[in-house]
Amino acid sequence: LTDAKLLILLRQTKDAAALQGGIEVLLKEEEAFLREMDITEKKDAGEYYLIFETRPYLRLCAAYIDVLISQGKMRKAVEICKKVCYLNESDNMGVRYTLMALYAYLEECSLAEELYQKYPEENSFTLLPMIAMYYKLDDTDKAVQCLKRLYSCNKHVKKAVQLLKKKNDYEIMEIMSIPYYSPYSLEEVVIAFTDNIFLYEPLDNFLKWCAEHLPKKTTAASNEKKKVGKNKTSAKMK
Repeated sequence: LTDAKLLILLRQTKDAAALQGGIEVLLKEEEAFLREMDITEKKDAGEYYLIFETRPYLRLCAAYIDVLISQGKMRKAVEICKKVCYLNESDNMGVRYTLMALYAYLEECSLAEELYQKYPEENSFTLLPMIAMYYKLDDTDKAVQCLKRLYSCNKHVKKAVQLLKKKNDYEIMEIMSIPYYSPYSLEEVVIAFTDNIFLYEPLDNFLKWCAEHLPKKTTAASNEKKKVGKNKTSAKMK
Protein backbone atom coordinates (compact mmCIF):
# COMPACT_ATOMS: atom_id res chain seq x y z
CA LEU A 1 0.00 0.00 0.00
CA THR A 2 2.83 2.41 0.87
CA ASP A 3 4.55 1.73 -2.44
CA ALA A 4 1.29 2.47 -4.27
CA LYS A 5 0.85 5.73 -2.37
CA LEU A 6 4.40 6.75 -3.24
CA LEU A 7 3.90 5.92 -6.92
CA ILE A 8 0.72 8.03 -7.07
CA LEU A 9 2.47 10.87 -5.29
CA LEU A 10 5.42 10.79 -7.70
CA ARG A 11 3.12 10.78 -10.74
CA GLN A 12 0.67 13.40 -9.60
CA THR A 13 2.88 15.90 -7.77
CA LYS A 14 4.83 18.23 -10.04
CA ASP A 15 6.09 20.69 -7.44
CA ALA A 16 9.23 19.47 -5.59
CA ALA A 17 8.33 21.17 -2.32
CA ALA A 18 4.86 19.61 -2.34
CA LEU A 19 6.42 16.24 -3.18
CA GLN A 20 8.79 16.57 -0.24
CA GLY A 21 5.88 17.31 2.08
CA GLY A 22 3.89 14.36 0.75
CA ILE A 23 6.81 11.95 1.25
CA GLU A 24 7.34 13.25 4.78
CA VAL A 25 3.72 12.40 5.60
CA LEU A 26 4.19 8.88 4.24
CA LEU A 27 7.42 8.48 6.22
CA LYS A 28 5.64 9.32 9.46
CA GLU A 29 2.85 6.87 8.64
CA GLU A 30 5.36 4.14 7.89
CA GLU A 31 7.38 4.84 11.04
CA ALA A 32 4.19 4.49 13.11
CA PHE A 33 3.42 1.20 11.35
CA LEU A 34 6.91 -0.16 12.09
CA ARG A 35 6.55 0.76 15.76
CA GLU A 36 3.31 -1.22 15.84
CA MET A 37 5.24 -4.17 14.38
CA ASP A 38 7.87 -3.74 17.14
CA ILE A 39 10.51 -2.87 14.56
CA THR A 40 12.77 -0.16 15.96
CA GLU A 41 16.08 1.45 15.05
CA LYS A 42 17.52 0.58 18.44
CA LYS A 43 16.71 -3.11 18.10
CA ASP A 44 16.96 -3.73 14.35
CA ALA A 45 19.44 -1.19 12.99
CA GLY A 46 21.90 -2.65 10.51
CA GLU A 47 19.58 -5.37 9.25
CA TYR A 48 16.52 -3.45 8.11
CA TYR A 49 16.48 -4.85 4.59
CA LEU A 50 16.32 -8.39 5.95
CA ILE A 51 12.97 -7.52 7.55
CA PHE A 52 10.39 -7.57 4.78
CA GLU A 53 8.14 -4.96 6.44
CA THR A 54 10.88 -2.30 6.40
CA ARG A 55 11.42 -2.27 2.64
CA PRO A 56 8.65 0.22 1.77
CA TYR A 57 10.13 2.56 4.38
CA LEU A 58 13.60 2.28 2.84
CA ARG A 59 12.15 2.96 -0.62
CA LEU A 60 10.44 6.06 0.77
CA CYS A 61 13.80 7.21 2.13
CA ALA A 62 15.39 6.76 -1.31
CA ALA A 63 12.64 8.85 -2.93
CA TYR A 64 13.06 11.45 -0.17
CA ILE A 65 16.79 11.70 -0.89
CA ASP A 66 16.07 12.32 -4.59
CA VAL A 67 13.58 15.11 -3.93
CA LEU A 68 15.92 16.78 -1.44
CA ILE A 69 18.76 16.76 -3.98
CA SER A 70 16.46 18.15 -6.67
CA GLN A 71 15.95 21.19 -4.42
CA GLY A 72 19.62 21.59 -3.54
CA LYS A 73 19.08 20.44 0.07
CA MET A 74 22.33 18.49 0.08
CA ARG A 75 23.11 18.46 3.81
CA LYS A 76 19.66 17.12 4.62
CA ALA A 77 20.04 14.51 1.87
CA VAL A 78 23.35 13.45 3.46
CA GLU A 79 21.63 12.85 6.79
CA ILE A 80 18.97 10.62 5.22
CA CYS A 81 21.63 8.69 3.27
CA LYS A 82 23.60 8.13 6.47
CA LYS A 83 20.46 6.98 8.24
CA VAL A 84 19.66 4.46 5.50
CA CYS A 85 23.21 3.07 5.60
CA TYR A 86 22.96 2.85 9.39
CA LEU A 87 19.64 0.99 9.23
CA ASN A 88 20.77 -1.23 6.36
CA GLU A 89 24.54 -1.77 6.50
CA SER A 90 24.60 -4.09 3.49
CA ASP A 91 22.98 -1.20 1.55
CA ASN A 92 21.12 -3.33 -0.97
CA MET A 93 19.70 -0.13 -2.50
CA GLY A 94 23.04 1.51 -3.30
CA VAL A 95 22.42 4.63 -1.22
CA ARG A 96 26.15 4.71 -0.38
CA TYR A 97 26.84 5.76 -3.97
CA THR A 98 24.58 8.80 -3.65
CA LEU A 99 26.21 9.58 -0.31
CA MET A 100 29.67 9.44 -1.92
CA ALA A 101 28.52 11.85 -4.65
CA LEU A 102 27.06 14.19 -2.03
CA TYR A 103 30.32 14.17 -0.05
CA ALA A 104 32.19 14.98 -3.27
CA TYR A 105 29.76 17.80 -4.05
CA LEU A 106 30.24 19.25 -0.56
CA GLU A 107 34.02 18.61 -0.74
CA GLU A 108 33.89 16.56 2.45
CA CYS A 109 37.14 14.75 1.76
CA SER A 110 37.63 12.97 5.11
CA LEU A 111 34.01 11.74 5.17
CA ALA A 112 34.28 10.46 1.58
CA GLU A 113 37.50 8.61 2.39
CA GLU A 114 35.90 7.15 5.52
CA LEU A 115 32.95 5.93 3.45
CA TYR A 116 35.35 4.37 0.96
CA GLN A 117 37.07 2.50 3.80
CA LYS A 118 33.69 1.09 4.83
CA TYR A 119 32.70 0.16 1.27
CA PRO A 120 36.03 -0.28 -0.63
CA GLU A 121 34.70 -0.77 -4.15
CA GLU A 122 36.64 -0.10 -7.34
CA ASN A 123 33.71 0.83 -9.57
CA SER A 124 32.43 3.96 -11.30
CA PHE A 125 29.85 4.72 -8.60
CA THR A 126 32.56 4.96 -5.95
CA LEU A 127 35.66 6.19 -7.79
CA LEU A 128 34.12 8.70 -10.21
CA PRO A 129 32.81 10.94 -7.38
CA MET A 130 36.18 10.67 -5.62
CA ILE A 131 37.94 11.76 -8.81
CA ALA A 132 35.58 14.74 -9.04
CA MET A 133 36.14 15.62 -5.39
CA TYR A 134 39.93 15.61 -5.67
CA TYR A 135 39.64 17.52 -8.97
CA LYS A 136 37.59 20.20 -7.20
CA LEU A 137 40.15 20.38 -4.39
CA ASP A 138 43.03 20.68 -6.91
CA ASP A 139 44.56 17.52 -5.48
CA THR A 140 45.72 16.33 -8.89
CA ASP A 141 47.84 13.45 -7.60
CA LYS A 142 44.94 11.76 -5.81
CA ALA A 143 42.53 12.51 -8.65
CA VAL A 144 44.87 10.86 -11.15
CA GLN A 145 45.45 7.89 -8.84
CA CYS A 146 41.69 7.28 -8.60
CA LEU A 147 41.28 7.73 -12.35
CA LYS A 148 44.00 5.16 -13.03
CA ARG A 149 42.42 2.73 -10.58
CA LEU A 150 39.07 3.12 -12.29
CA TYR A 151 40.66 2.63 -15.72
CA SER A 152 42.53 -0.47 -14.56
CA CYS A 153 39.18 -2.03 -13.60
CA ASN A 154 37.15 -0.68 -16.51
CA LYS A 155 38.79 0.04 -19.85
CA HIS A 156 35.46 1.43 -21.15
CA VAL A 157 36.08 4.63 -19.20
CA LYS A 158 37.76 6.29 -22.21
CA LYS A 159 34.83 5.63 -24.51
CA ALA A 160 32.35 6.70 -21.84
CA VAL A 161 34.17 10.00 -21.26
CA GLN A 162 34.16 10.75 -24.99
CA LEU A 163 30.46 9.89 -25.24
CA LEU A 164 29.57 12.11 -22.28
CA LYS A 165 31.74 14.94 -23.66
CA LYS A 166 29.79 14.83 -26.95
CA LYS A 167 26.52 15.15 -24.99
CA ASN A 168 24.77 12.83 -27.40
CA ASP A 169 21.41 12.70 -25.65
CA TYR A 170 20.06 9.89 -27.84
CA GLU A 171 22.96 7.52 -27.08
CA ILE A 172 22.95 8.44 -23.40
CA MET A 173 19.18 7.88 -23.08
CA GLU A 174 19.52 4.52 -24.81
CA ILE A 175 22.07 3.47 -22.19
CA MET A 176 20.01 4.88 -19.31
CA SER A 177 16.99 2.87 -20.46
CA ILE A 178 18.84 -0.44 -20.07
CA PRO A 179 17.20 -2.26 -17.13
CA TYR A 180 20.36 -4.21 -16.28
CA TYR A 181 24.01 -3.51 -16.99
CA SER A 182 27.24 -5.39 -16.54
CA PRO A 183 29.75 -4.27 -13.91
CA TYR A 184 32.85 -2.56 -15.32
CA SER A 185 31.11 -1.72 -18.59
CA LEU A 186 30.52 1.42 -20.66
CA GLU A 187 26.99 1.48 -19.27
CA GLU A 188 28.25 1.49 -15.69
CA VAL A 189 30.29 4.66 -16.23
CA VAL A 190 27.51 6.50 -18.07
CA ILE A 191 24.88 5.56 -15.48
CA ALA A 192 27.16 6.46 -12.57
CA PHE A 193 27.77 9.88 -14.14
CA THR A 194 24.16 10.59 -15.12
CA ASP A 195 22.64 9.35 -11.86
CA ASN A 196 24.63 12.00 -9.98
CA ILE A 197 24.56 14.76 -12.56
CA PHE A 198 24.17 17.33 -9.75
CA LEU A 199 27.86 16.72 -8.96
CA TYR A 200 29.31 16.75 -12.47
CA GLU A 201 27.18 19.30 -14.33
CA PRO A 202 28.78 22.38 -12.68
CA LEU A 203 32.30 21.10 -13.50
CA ASP A 204 32.71 22.48 -17.02
CA ASN A 205 36.19 21.05 -17.67
CA PHE A 206 35.94 17.82 -15.68
CA LEU A 207 35.39 15.45 -18.61
CA LYS A 208 38.10 17.20 -20.63
CA TRP A 209 40.46 16.81 -17.67
CA CYS A 210 39.61 13.11 -17.40
CA ALA A 211 40.27 12.59 -21.11
CA GLU A 212 43.65 14.30 -20.80
CA HIS A 213 44.73 12.30 -17.73
CA LEU A 214 43.55 8.84 -18.71
CA PRO A 215 46.44 6.46 -19.47
CA LYS A 216 47.49 6.61 -23.11
CA LYS A 217 47.21 3.46 -25.16
CA THR A 218 50.63 1.94 -25.76
CA THR A 219 51.22 0.45 -29.20
CA ALA A 220 53.97 -1.86 -30.40
CA ALA A 221 55.38 0.96 -32.55
CA SER A 222 55.60 3.38 -29.62
CA ASN A 223 57.23 0.71 -27.46
CA GLU A 224 59.84 0.12 -30.18
CA LYS A 225 60.43 3.86 -30.46
CA LYS A 226 61.00 4.11 -26.69
CA LYS A 227 63.36 1.14 -26.85
CA VAL A 228 65.43 2.74 -29.65
CA GLY A 229 65.56 6.01 -27.70
CA LYS A 230 66.87 4.21 -24.63
CA ASN A 231 69.52 2.40 -26.69
CA LYS A 232 70.72 5.69 -28.19
CA THR A 233 70.97 7.24 -24.73
CA SER A 234 72.96 4.25 -23.45
CA ALA A 235 75.33 4.46 -26.43
CA LYS A 236 76.01 8.16 -25.80
CA MET A 237 76.76 7.48 -22.14
CA LYS A 238 79.33 4.86 -23.16
